Amino acid sequence: IKLYRWRLHESEEKYRSLFDSGPDPIFLVDCGSFEIIDANPRAVETYGYSKSELAGMPFLQLDPEHTPECMASFENSGELTGSVFYPKVMHYKKGNKAFFVNLHACQISYRSRPAIIIAVTDLTDSIEKEAQLIQASKMKSLGEMSAGIAHELNQPLNAIKMGSDFLGLMVEQG
Repeated sequence: IKLYRWRLHESEEKYRSLFDSGPDPIFLVDCGSFEIIDANPRAVETYGYSKSELAGMPFLQLDPEHTPECMASFENSGELTGSVFYPKVMHYKKGNKAFFVNLHACQISYRSRPAIIIAVTDLTDSIEKEAQLIQASKMKSLGEMSAGIAHELNQPLNAIKMGSDFLGLMVEQG
């Protein structure tokens, strides 16, 4: 019995360290009430709530628009397999600061009852860089277009300038 307890304790420590040291926010959500049971330190850091504030908070509060769809896919589901992926979902940090995330959810059994483990990946930086890239592309196109227009306007102006220079030279020579 001591050996099994030691192995169980070792296994729990291993999975707790994986949960706590994950690079992305991870939430453990109750399948019935959709309240957050546990959150890793990265979730606390990213969302700005303390661990005690997150515990018991409805997960719907972090994403009121898309989370109901995600949770509905797990509602009354007897299966513990399968996962759900929602790309580019808007979540809200403490103080209603919006940011974009990819959401992965998977149903698990936690303390003999169904729960959902949700991993969130922050996309805010990549979306901002994508927007900057699109803006740079627009500016490049605008620059090329204005260079083309300048070239087209410059052609007749050069002919007019050459004609006026010639007429000026003719006037000087009498």
